[in-house]
Amino acid sequence: IVINKPVHLIGSLSATFTYTGAGGTAITITGDAAKASIIEGIRLNNTGTGAVGIDIIAADFVVLRDVVIDTPTVAFSTAGIRIDASGADKPLGELLERVRIVAAGPIGIDLLDTTNLAIIKDSFINFNTNFGVRIGSVATCFGVSIKDTNIEFNTNVGLELVRVMNLKVRGNWFENDTAAGRINIRMNAAVAASSVTGVDIVGNYFQGSSVLTAAIAVTSAEEYYIYGNTFRNFTR
Repeated sequence: IVINKPVHLIGSLSATFTYTGAGGTAITITGDAAKASIIEGIRLNNTGTGAVGIDIIAADFVVLRDVVIDTPTVAFSTAGIRIDASGADKPLGELLERVRIVAAGPIGIDLLDTTNLAIIKDSFINFNTNFGVRIGSVATCFGVSIKDTNIEFNTNVGLELVRVMNLKVRGNWFENDTAAGRINIRMNAAVAASSVTGVDIVGNYFQGSSVLTAAIAVTSAEEYYIYGNTFRNFTR
């Protein structure tokens, strides 16, 4: 499905949209003409070789609400949800609310390019095979908020920060299992320390395990604030 004009697509979650194609994307929302589209109550499966479940490309103010990609028959090869630019046209004001992205692929939610004022809230992002959420792998993302979300048991890193400015991470639950080398939040600036800056990590709960590498690992970052969090079951 390609959405290139404003739509309000409402499902009941009782039926499943199954993508059977070779490569490509199950649902693409693209361009300024698709501005303010709303997709809610959709359950998405993949039985083909799809790369991405839902791809938002340079479409502003898109809302995904009550969208479920939960253990598809075949995991998407790139990401469950991806948000990207188209040249100089950057997406703005996306809202992902009550989405459930479980074992959807290597990355649950991938914010690739400059995503201004993106919000992820009240969601579950679990059991993806590399990152739960990755921000800024292509260009800097500004003004992102992740709140009241469960980010658990993603194989490598729960929240991977590469290029981001002004990020708020508040009121979330982070947990990993007993596999070595796993990290809940990693500030891993790709270019320089200044490519990860202005990060608030406040009021989150971190559930550890005996061999978890770190709740929060700072490879390179500037102006980050970590306070009011709870850490449980971490060993020295």
